Amino acid sequence: VEKLPSDYFLSADDNLVDFLEKQGEEVIREIQTSNKINVENGYKLLSIQIVGIGSSFLLLTQKTNFDFLTAGIAAFTVLWTWCAIYLVHSGLSVKMRGLIYAPPHAL
Repeated sequence: VEKLPSDYFLSADDNLVDFLEKQGEEVIREIQTSNKINVENGYKLLSIQIVGIGSSFLLLTQKTNFDFLTAGIAAFTVLWTWCAIYLVHSGLSVKMRGLIYAPPHAL
């Protein structure tokens, strides 16, 4: 990308600027809607994972002998626990986001 002169965008008319601002606001709204849907689906997945972890742990505590099935259930429990922790940490935790009407330098 070549360096643009500092007055390159000064010739843009108001209609173009308004159009670009509206497009930017609409994109931000779509991202917020998508994030909201992803969080709802994340909570559903987390509840399924908690049930799977709990039932696997219950099966592990009820078995008296160690065999390949027990090893598989233990691996399943550890991996699902790790996935649940990762889901909460990366997907469901609260993050600071810029406001729609914030100036560009504050985003």
